[in-house]
Amino acid sequence: MIKKIILFPFWLLHRIIVWGRNYLFDKGFIRIDKVESKVVSIGNISFGGTGKTPLVIHLARILTEQDYKVAILLRGYRGTASTRDPFIVSDGRTIFSPVKECGDEAIVIAESVKVPVIIGKKRILSARLAMEKFKSDFILLDDGFQHRGIHRDVDIVLITPLDNMELFPCGNLREPLSSLRRASMVCVTKGNLEDINTEVKKNIDTLDTYQIDYYISSWKSGNRILGAEEIYGEKVIIASGIGKFDFFIAQVAAMGAIVLQCISYPDHYAFTEKDISKLQQIAQKKGAGRIVITEKDEVKLRAIKHLDERYWIAVLSVAIEREGDFLNNIRKT
Repeated sequence: MIKKIILFPFWLLHRIIVWGRNYLFDKGFIRIDKVESKVVSIGNISFGGTGKTPLVIHLARILTEQDYKVAILLRGYRGTASTRDPFIVSDGRTIFSPVKECGDEAIVIAESVKVPVIIGKKRILSARLAMEKFKSDFILLDDGFQHRGIHRDVDIVLITPLDNMELFPCGNLREPLSSLRRASMVCVTKGNLEDINTEVKKNIDTLDTYQIDYYISSWKSGNRILGAEEIYGEKVIIASGIGKFDFFIAQVAAMGAIVLQCISYPDHYAFTEKDISKLQQIAQKKGAGRIVITEKDEVKLRAIKHLDERYWIAVLSVAIEREGDFLNNIRKT
């Protein structure tokens, strides 16, 4: 209670800023630009950890399999180039930028699905570049819900019961729950709809709602692809710089791994050689034969040092409840 009283002025200021910005967009005082291709935003109203990037990759794969031309746009969070004019990370064949420049998510996406990936602070400029260079049928905005300067045909918002559903800084919401009403559809991740609080349900009761599950489908280690079940009985340490680290730990433990220690880093953490040495020392001291990390961690670690077969990288897959209906809602809009 005391903490909330102390934080109240900052909470109120944040609320006023968010309300004012949305009011200006809603009333047309700030222009919303449109491009010819269909724009699908995958975002959230909280700070990280809802699983946006795996869903973006999943949608891009499905749409390209159906012969649509797809481009993915990101800001390039924590990349040194994130404030520059938009530029092409990948044209769908070649990756042109190092992880330090464009950020971990852009590299993970570019390596996971063979479509153009563009980063840039202003999504409308990135979208125009995608249209000019690649004639994209679909443009997917990774973390696009707050980027209102570009018109979107579909606004997908991910929510998880793991979030503290209070506005920042009292909780981890970027916007009030009422902002959910401008979404096209809502996806519940890392939990069930029944676990979402009543206030959230009030704001999504008129929206199409889907359940999305994320699961570890395989492991990458050295040049090998290993079955998900091969982690069973392995002594591991888990290290990662992601949102919702506890959810990742629970996933690995549920697969039968013997978890000896967990090391958490800040989200999008920039690893150093010293971090790698420390991880390997901990693994040796604990008697762990495996160091379990995510793909986001792997792209940054391997930029520093070759990762040997002690490192097991979790490959996430996506399962969407009523996927056919979900995809039809995206295609028909």
